[in-house]
Parts: sequence; C-alpha cells; structure tokens
Amino acid sequence: ETDSVIREYSSIQQKSSTYLAETDTGKPTITKIELETSEQGAIHSFGEPLSLKFEINIPGKKFESMALSVQLFNHLNYPVLYNWIFDMESPILRKEGINCITLQYPSLRLYKGDYFVRVHLAETKTKQKFDQIDCCPFEVVMLNRKEPEWGWQNNVCQYFDEAIWISEGQSLKTQTVNKP
Repeated sequence: ETDSVIREYSSIQQKSSTYLAETDTGKPTITKIELETSEQGAIHSFGEPLSLKFEINIPGKKFESMALSVQLFNHLNYPVLYNWIFDMESPILRKEGINCITLQYPSLRLYKGDYFVRVHLAETKTKQKFDQIDCCPFEVVMLNRKEPEWGWQNNVCQYFDEAIWISEGQSLKTQTVNKP
C-alpha cells in the first residue's frame, strides 16, 4: 500500500526534470539537461538506474580540451556524488553544433532524501568555465526495499553500499538493501 501511495504522489509532482536554455553563439552552451528517474515526477527508487542526458552546443570555433562534470547535492546543499569526463581522456564535444552526451548510473545507491544536479562545462587548457547550472531536483525513495526494524529514518546517511559484518573470523551477515 505504501508503494501505491508513493506512486500516486509521484505522478502529481510538479518538479521539473528538464533544464532548457538558449544557445549562446559565442561560447559552448549547455542547452538541455534531462534527468531520467525510475519513477514519474522526479522520484527515484533507491538502487535503480538513473541517467542524465545533455545537449551541448559548440559554436564554430574548435574546442579540443573540454570538460563536463556533474555533482549531485543533498537538501543541505552538500555535494555527495561527483563524476566527470575530460576531452583528454575521451574526445568529447568536438563537433560543431549540438553534441549529445549521457551519464548513466546503473544502480544509484543514494539514500532516501531530496537532491539536485549541478553541471559544469569548462575548457581545461584555459580553465575557462562556460556554464554552471543547478537544476533537476529529485527525491530518492526506498520503494520495494525491506525496511530495517526501525524503518527508513531521515538524515541517517547519504549513500548506502553493501557491507559484511564479521565477528571473530565468522561472517555474520551481508548487509544489503534488498527487495523483499
């Protein structure tokens, strides 16, 4: 029943999961950021795939040292996750016009709470920052996950990973957030 209430709630949410901007013909510009959560209404279920799709306009000038990075921030405005891609590692954003890049998290294990996305677009050689955008607020919920005895408490952590409890050389339990 809780899952159906959350799904109903998520279907009426007004949070925007897409950022749009006009093209700046004088500099590289992020024109679109689209957050794809596992549920409707910018609701994301713990452990499910999450992706960010970017459209970046590159004007006529050639840029060969671009960098794109993403941070996920919690409700207290603290960064909790950071990912980046640099042109020197993998050629990116070299085509004139709109370039599309996707960042995928196969199993995002952020703990329940409210988050938002910050995106940086820069050139590494000159250290020139072209864009910094805060957008795409979303909520992580613990759908279809077996609750601990005390329930899913707020502000316990930001990230949850598998762990093994060991006592005197004996494995006691593997701790995961399993589906019931």
